[in-house]
Amino acid sequence: MRQTSSFAAVPLLASGDSTPVVRIDRETVRRWHPELLAYARRRLRPVDAEDAVQATWAAAVRGHHAGTGSFAGYLFGILRRKVIDHRRRDRRVASLLSEPAHEPRTHERLEAREALVAVERAWHHLAPKEARALELVVFEDADRDEAAPAIGVTREHLRVLVHRGRQKLAAAG
Repeated sequence: MRQTSSFAAVPLLASGDSTPVVRIDRETVRRWHPELLAYARRRLRPVDAEDAVQATWAAAVRGHHAGTGSFAGYLFGILRRKVIDHRRRDRRVASLLSEPAHEPRTHERLEAREALVAVERAWHHLAPKEARALELVVFEDADRDEAAPAIGVTREHLRVLVHRGRQKLAAAG
């Protein structure tokens, strides 16, 4: 016996699985596509909105609606994440495009080289634990809870070492 919800999505039980799998038929698409598209168009350019809605349908077909919430919530939740992903991609592309298009001039290269030499000199004047703390926390992006025991200090002392090291490098540069 086939039971359909008011959303024309048919919950089916996969063999050996208690999680309902929603089969999306044409009636479901006809019912929800205009609303999904309107939602996406309010947040993206029209061409991008259509892509996001198509990606939503593809994800909905591949996914499993647990049946605990509404089917509309399931669809719009997928679409919301697709919109967010699209915006993130746009920001990454925009940041790549905003890179300076010109080659650094000679004086800019000299200033950069002088700054690098100054920081390198200052680095050699750091206490060994300050240098190691900066390496782990700033350059290697290590978790402070992992970095502190590696250096042999408490988490609070690690914070102080990183702060002091940054101050010394900033004063030198």
